[in-house]
Amino acid sequence: MRVYKFGGSSVQDVDRIKNVVSILESVDEPIIVVVSAMGKTTNAIEQVIKLAFAQKEDSAKEAWNNYMPKSYRSVKRS
Repeated sequence: MRVYKFGGSSVQDVDRIKNVVSILESVDEPIIVVVSAMGKTTNAIEQVIKLAFAQKEDSAKEAWNNYMPKSYRSVKRS
């Protein structure tokens, strides 16, 4: 059995996710797959949290709203 972990740039958009699928389809043994945040997701969440803790609610909302449509479009296209 093998464990594969993908995250960050390896799952940042539809093409990269399709590449992960092709890698996994080529494996001829039982596997466990771990997928973490898409590229730049952790950085975006950290920025939103920093702004929120700094009492910059409008900036935090703006940062969140600027990031979310991009990540949603990537998932929606697949």
